[in-house]
Amino acid sequence: MTQKNALIFYSAIGFFLIGLYEAFFLGIENSYGVFMFSIALLFLYHFRKNMPQKPPKKLRKRDLKNPKRNDT
Repeated sequence: MTQKNALIFYSAIGFFLIGLYEAFFLGIENSYGVFMFSIALLFLYHFRKNMPQKPPKKLRKRDLKNPKRNDT
């Protein structure tokens, strides 16, 4: 987990806990925005986590012509 992803994930968890506190003491109407922001951060975390990393290096022609085999 990269540092940015960790920050997004833990912020989402923190906002979710703040939303729970507000829901219990102020009512669900007042905590709706906090819950939606928490869910948006979780979507962003999931999107960033599933993004492809760097593209794979291109294979050299030599490697394609003579693949190593372990046939014995």
